[in-house]
Amino acid sequence: MDNIQNMGMHQEASLVSNKDEYVGIGVVDYFEVTCYDINGDFKWKETIKNLVTTQGLNYIMEAGFRSGTTYANWYVGLKDTGSPAAGDAASALPSVGAWTEYTEYTSSVRPTLTLDGAFASGTQDNSASPASFSIDTPAPDVYGVFLVDSNSKGANTGANVLYGVGDFGAAKVVDAGDTLNVTVTLQASSA
Repeated sequence: MDNIQNMGMHQEASLVSNKDEYVGIGVVDYFEVTCYDINGDFKWKETIKNLVTTQGLNYIMEAGFRSGTTYANWYVGLKDTGSPAAGDAASALPSVGAWTEYTEYTSSVRPTLTLDGAFASGTQDNSASPASFSIDTPAPDVYGVFLVDSNSKGANTGANVLYGVGDFGAAKVVDAGDTLNVTVTLQASSA
């Protein structure tokens, strides 16, 4: 009988409080660039992550939290050689820090970023109306994509915010007559 009295169950529970851990916001954006030749045949596609600049982050905070901040119109640009950095600024276009703008396309302005609708679940894109670039001659390689609040191709006229910029894994070969279509996906989530 003594053995029965010593048998039983022991349960233990603990609760860990992480009151000093905070959940913030994470901003991740993607550029999907698809290239078609002069005959409309597929050549290549690459999806790259966008570096959101300090100017871009400041703009998000200002527009979201400061009364009277107006929303900007956004434009897609192509990037030439050089590496982007968080401190890059719109006022330096078309030669920003270590990189330059690619301007060998037929339009006299940067294409408008036309989002498909209202943000839902922290995301939105322009898949219904990708930004399109018809490549001119001569056609040097393209190195990436950027997003800015000015449509002044090859200039910084009216530019206040360089939202972000992204590099391809390697330079992309383009030829005269090629078309580049750029789909921009903007995402924000709890981080």
